[in-house]
Amino acid sequence: MRPNHIRPMDDPTNSPEPQGFSLLELLIALTIFAVGILAVAAMQTASMRGGAQSTALTQAVRGIVQDKAEELIGLPYDDSDLDSGGHG
Repeated sequence: MRPNHIRPMDDPTNSPEPQGFSLLELLIALTIFAVGILAVAAMQTASMRGGAQSTALTQAVRGIVQDKAEELIGLPYDDSDLDSGGHG
């Protein structure tokens, strides 16, 4: 019979290296993960804001171009505004 204070080598509590994660390591990992998720959320909102601004700018430019195209279509064929070159 073996003495009670001697543990067999295959016993995980007899391992020289610690097993698993400590609570502190888990909290640090969760904090890093949370900061990363918050950064992604901030980038997402900035992206949505930029998309809305670009949509508004595109609509504004489209309106200006449409107005100029209608103005040019209404000009007679031999109008000087239809000549090539700088019109200052």
